[in-house]
Amino acid sequence: MNTKETKNKKTELDSYQKKAVEIEQNAVVSAGAGSGKTKVLSERFLHLVQNKHYNVEEILTLTFTKKATVEMSDRIYKVLAENAPEQAANFYKSNIKTLDSYCASVAKMGAHFYGISPDFTQDTET
Repeated sequence: MNTKETKNKKTELDSYQKKAVEIEQNAVVSAGAGSGKTKVLSERFLHLVQNKHYNVEEILTLTFTKKATVEMSDRIYKVLAENAPEQAANFYKSNIKTLDSYCASVAKMGAHFYGISPDFTQDTET
């Protein structure tokens, strides 16, 4: 099988991946590079939209790097466009962020409770 065929071939999820997609509570997917994390998370996102009737803006998806956020957003959008186009149309409302940017947004929303200006910035140097 050539690379193009391999890339286009739809791979089936194994039993552990299916469990991660269908689990009834918040979930953390942790595995090594190339193990299918992005596929599992995009299928979980689709499962939540199609089977649990969540809207895209109700699902929080966190990653560790900006690169992973871009890849995750791209993959989820493609899965939604193919399987749930009405939700793909609202994908701009989705919450796919890095863990640090999500924490910063929460801190900024609650800053006024602690007398802190919400326009603070993160120190990216240290």
